[in-house]
Amino acid sequence: MDININIGYNIDFLFYQLENFKKFIMVDYIIIINTNKELYSEIKERTENIENIIINPVCIEKKRFHGSILEGIYENIQFCFKNNIIFKDFIILSNKNIFYRELHPSDLDKLSALKENKNRINLKFTETGNQWWWPVFHKTLLSNYIRENNLLFSASAHEGLGFTYETLKSIYNFLYRNNEIRNDLFKKNACVEEFALQTICSGLGYDFFYIGNGTTYTKNLKKDKFVYKLNHNEVKS
Repeated sequence: MDININIGYNIDFLFYQLENFKKFIMVDYIIIINTNKELYSEIKERTENIENIIINPVCIEKKRFHGSILEGIYENIQFCFKNNIIFKDFIILSNKNIFYRELHPSDLDKLSALKENKNRINLKFTETGNQWWWPVFHKTLLSNYIRENNLLFSASAHEGLGFTYETLKSIYNFLYRNNEIRNDLFKKNACVEEFALQTICSGLGYDFFYIGNGTTYTKNLKKDKFVYKLNHNEVKS
């Protein structure tokens, strides 16, 4: 299993996460971290003796509510395929996610085998409405492509979003071939990471799975999920 982490500023919390992962992840896994230029050298130095951690040499300066977050995720996906890293499942996390339930191979098998994933939301353009970020999303070239080809839209929180190897390879190939769509997403002042990969996934006829508890710092944790967002201030140094 591959775990993607975008990190922008909190190194100490990253190492808190890594210890949490050791405790709760019961499958073989690799962590690929995308950081910014300021933190790259320190993180690389502090993780160089940890075998299952890879620091992506392509650093992305990420901002909230901006396509740079999706760009960091894309760079980690691209790193996997360009370096022939073999994995069964790919899970996207941020520098705020920790596990609260053990994740076993059987859990991933059940998640990735779902034919009609209940977390997959398929919407026609007319069904998206003017709520949330949809008006901004529909100004992207990706939205134009989906509408022109009579495909469906999808969305979910990106923290805890998961894809199988085959699904992610198809999503990557789409973005790699359609560089205008890709670069347009990366420049948008919006949280496009909440809809882009999910929409491409649905448009290509695949499913994704989800192991998170949404975008808020909730303590009402679901019994069938595995990770949640933890405020950095809640962790004692």
